[in-house]
Amino acid sequence: MRDKRYVVSASPYVRHGRSLRSMMITTIIALMPAAAWGIYQFGFRAIFIIEMGIAGAVLAEVVVNRLASKESTLGDFHAVLVGLMMALLLPVAVPWWLVFLGAFLAILVGKAVFGPLGGAPISPVLVGLLIVAASWPTEINSYAHPTTADEAFHAAGVAPPEAPLTACLLYTSPSPRD
Repeated sequence: MRDKRYVVSASPYVRHGRSLRSMMITTIIALMPAAAWGIYQFGFRAIFIIEMGIAGAVLAEVVVNRLASKESTLGDFHAVLVGLMMALLLPVAVPWWLVFLGAFLAILVGKAVFGPLGGAPISPVLVGLLIVAASWPTEINSYAHPTTADEAFHAAGVAPPEAPLTACLLYTSPSPRD
């Protein structure tokens, strides 16, 4: 009988000639239009929020690798992607430390505790977002007006100045029974 040996390796298991690094960079490039639009709409505050998200995720990746005595995994750009996604999912008016902490916890809890890259049951970004949203709900619901928004849209009621949930509650049509 032939000796069959199975090779155990880290995820991703399906390979198609692209490296993990190139997949992460491609995803980061795909998010650049959304980041550019946020910077256009909200100004330098959006740049600062994106920087804090990336810094929190990268710092967490460094801390986790040092504590686990593993070699650095910063070269695959996953931490940068997690930080960028965390910054783009949170409102621009949140405190900077909340974005930093959310990205830090995304890597610390979502990636390090639940498993390596590709092994977590849910996205590390969602883990960080859920922790932050559950812990600081009032800060998460703080929205800022875009600096480039036309006031005519607000005056016409096309883009209500309230938070999205408040706008939905204020501008709903009455039920047929009323």
